[in-house]
Amino acid sequence: MNDVIDSFQKKVSNVEGLVRYTYGRQSGNYQEFYPQGVTEYSRMSVENADTLITRFFTALNLHSGDFPPSVITDFQTLQNDYQFARQTQLAEKGEVAGSRDAVNTAKLELQTQLMFNTLTIAAEFVVNPPKRLSILIKAY
Repeated sequence: MNDVIDSFQKKVSNVEGLVRYTYGRQSGNYQEFYPQGVTEYSRMSVENADTLITRFFTALNLHSGDFPPSVITDFQTLQNDYQFARQTQLAEKGEVAGSRDAVNTAKLELQTQLMFNTLTIAAEFVVNPPKRLSILIKAY
C-alpha cells in the first residue's frame, strides 16, 4: 500500500512540471490538478490517498487530450494498483478481526482449564496446606 502511494507521489511530482507548462500555474486547469500545490500530494497519507488519487485521475481524464498517452496509462496503472492494494488491505483487516474471535474463545478455554487445575491441586492437598502452597507458587 505504501509503495503504491510513494510511486503516486513521485509521479505526481514529476508530472507537475508538464501540467504547469501546459496550463500555467495560475490557470483553472492547473488548479484542478493541484488546488493546494504539489505539497498536498507530498504530504499525502493513507487516510486521504483515495481522495487525492481520484481527484488527480479525474482531472487527468478530463484533460486527457493535452497529455501523452503514456502519462494517462501510468496514472491508470497507479490507480488500479492502489485500488487492489486497498482491497487487499481491507480483506486482511477482516481476517484479523475474525482471528480475534478465535483468540478470545481459546483464551476463555485456557482460563477455564487453569481454574480447574488450580482447584484440583487445592483439593488434593487439603490436609497439607504448605505442600499445596508450594505447588501453586511453583506453577505460577
